[in-house]
Amino acid sequence: EYTTSYEFTYVLSLEDALQSNMTADLTVDLSDFAVNSVSYLFNDSTSVFTIAVGTDEAEAYVSETGVWNFSDAFYYQNNTVTVTVTITLADNGNVNFDATDYNAIAGYATTFTLGFELTNSSSSSQEVLA
Repeated sequence: EYTTSYEFTYVLSLEDALQSNMTADLTVDLSDFAVNSVSYLFNDSTSVFTIAVGTDEAEAYVSETGVWNFSDAFYYQNNTVTVTVTITLADNGNVNFDATDYNAIAGYATTFTLGFELTNSSSSSQEVLA
């Protein structure tokens, strides 16, 4: 079996503490994924890579778009969020998956662009309208 995984974390903290009734959503965006300067798809049946993202309060999940959304990630008295990214090389249903897939990426650097966006989802001065 040719399965390997790499996990890393980012700790995001707000400069100013959120006040009562304030919340903020977090969006994580991963793009430009490449190994040894070769672009690879992820999170679909033609790819050998699965990328999951979660937080210390939200279970990790797979996004086919490369964008992960976490509602109310920050809230009153919770101004720090730990984001965990897990990249796994494994057979995701690709019928051609074999040792050559593993050998093609083994020992090479993985590069990607990772972005974090924070959006005010509820302000202490005005309630969110549904």
